[in-house]
Amino acid sequence: MKTSSSKVSDGVLGDALVFSSLDRVFVLDNDGSAVEIAKRRCPVFALHSHNGILYDAGNYGRIIETLTGREVAKRGDIVSALHTHRGILYDASDYGIYDTLSDKQIAKRTRGIGGPTRILCSHSGILYDAGCDKIFETFSGRLAGERKGFVYRLHSFKGILYDSGEEEIIFETLTGQKIAERDGRIYALCTHDGKLYDGGEYCAVFETLANKEVAKRSDSVSFLHSVDGILYDAGVYKGVFETFSGKKVAETDGLTYAVCSHPRKDFVDRGILK
Repeated sequence: MKTSSSKVSDGVLGDALVFSSLDRVFVLDNDGSAVEIAKRRCPVFALHSHNGILYDAGNYGRIIETLTGREVAKRGDIVSALHTHRGILYDASDYGIYDTLSDKQIAKRTRGIGGPTRILCSHSGILYDAGCDKIFETFSGRLAGERKGFVYRLHSFKGILYDSGEEEIIFETLTGQKIAERDGRIYALCTHDGKLYDGGEYCAVFETLANKEVAKRSDSVSFLHSVDGILYDAGVYKGVFETFSGKKVAETDGLTYAVCSHPRKDFVDRGILK
C-alpha cells in the first residue's frame, strides 16, 4: 500500500474517504495517497462515523474507536455492520443486533430465520436489517421482504427502500417490485448526485434506474461511496477508483471490505493529515 500525507487546500476540509484492506484501515488524502490509521488482528468488515467518532469492527468480535484504539463493545462473533439510526449507533453480528454503546441486544436472528445479519439501514424512521433470505423491521421483527439467498445491500433513495444481493436483482424492498437485473450478484448500492448506482459481480457500475453502464472494472465491484462530489468504487481488483474518470486513487494489498466517510478535520486535528 502506498502511504503519504499532503496539505489540505483552501481551508475547506470536508469529508475524507476511509476504507479497509484486509486487516488495515486507511484514509484517502487530498493528493490521492492513502494513510494507514489502524491495523487489526483480523479483517475489518465495518467502518462507520458516528457523532464525530470513527468506529471499526470485523472478524475480531470487537467494536473499536478507530483513531484511539479504545474498545467500546465486545461480541462473541463476527460484526458485519455498523449503522446510525435516530442518533444511536447499532451493530449487527452473526446472530444479534445491538445498541452498541449501551451494549443492549435489541433483536436476535438465527440461521434459517434471517441470520446471520449482514446489513442495517435506516429508512423513513424505521431500522431494517437483512441477512440470509429475509429482510426485517428490526424493532418490531415484522418481515419486510423475502429473497433467494443473501441480501448484501439495503439502501434508502428518494423515499424508497431498495435491496440487492445473491438474486442478481435490485428490488423495491417494501413492494417486491423488480427494478433492475444484472449478470451477477449485486454487492453495492449508492446515491450520488441525486442518482442511484449499483455495482457487483458483473465487474461494472451502473446508473441503476437508467440501466446505463458508467464504468467497467477488471473484477467484482464490492463498494460504492460518494464523498464531497466524487463517486468512488472499490472491490476485488485491489484498488480504489474515481468511478467516472477511472482514475485509481489508492492501491490496496487485498479485497476492500468496508468504506465510509469521516470529517477530515478529525484527521487534521490528530496530526494524521496536514
